[in-house]
This record gives sequence, C-alpha cells and structure tokens, in this order.
Amino acid sequence: MSKDRQKGVTLVELLIAVMIIGVLSAIAYPSYQNYVLKGHRTAAKADLMMWQLILEENRTQGTDYQTSISNAQSVPEPNWLKELCPSCTSDNSRYNFSVSAATTTTYILLAIATDKQKVDGCLKLTLKYTGETGQESPTNATCW
Repeated sequence: MSKDRQKGVTLVELLIAVMIIGVLSAIAYPSYQNYVLKGHRTAAKADLMMWQLILEENRTQGTDYQTSISNAQSVPEPNWLKELCPSCTSDNSRYNFSVSAATTTTYILLAIATDKQKVDGCLKLTLKYTGETGQESPTNATCW
C-alpha cells in the first residue's frame, strides 16, 4: 500500500523563495549602484591625474601648460581631451572634463558630474597644477 505522493513545489514554498530573492535584491541593488558610481568617479580621478602627468611631461620638454592645452583644443569638441590623453578611459557620459585658469605656469583640471553621476554626490572634482585636489560635494566629503 503505497500512497501516491505528488512531487513538486508547493505555492507556499514558491512564495518563500520569491520573498527571499526580493529581500536579497533590495539589499544588493543599492550596493551595486554605489559601486558603479564609485567606479566611474575613480576612473575620472585617474584620467585627471593622467592629464596632469602629460601636461607635466610636456612642460619638462619645454612646452608650457597653455600651449599644450591649446594644441589639444584645436581638435573639435568633445575629443580635445582625448587628443591630450589618448590612453584616458573616461567618456562624457558621466563627467564633463575641462581646464580652468590655464596660463603658461598654472592650470586647474575639472571633472564635472553629469546627470547620471550626480547621484554620487561628488559634483565637481578639481586637480591643480600643484597636485592639490578639491571637490564640490554637498553630500559626500570623501570624493578624493
């Protein structure tokens, strides 16, 4: 006398599994989003430093900062920074890159967050010719 037992998953077991997946997703997704934002910010900082190294290399070879930047800016927007730094990886979808206050002996490199990156809180990253870093971040004090 064997009883016929149905094999399978009950509705309650299925609901519990879906609930567990939902809770894990609710915890994991925001962490993932923060990780992505931080990764793009790190890439932008690396590119700012790479541009600074290239400007300093040009200066040691006798080309002042303003001339290096002007030569690169002769290429149409938005590719002029790629002309200055071909190995840089950032594109303009997360940060807009520019140079402020460029003279023959000084400059300030800027990375300004676009709409996709503003959630990060690091709205403007700056890197001066002296190596001094700065930020405009009303919600996050650890951008650099």
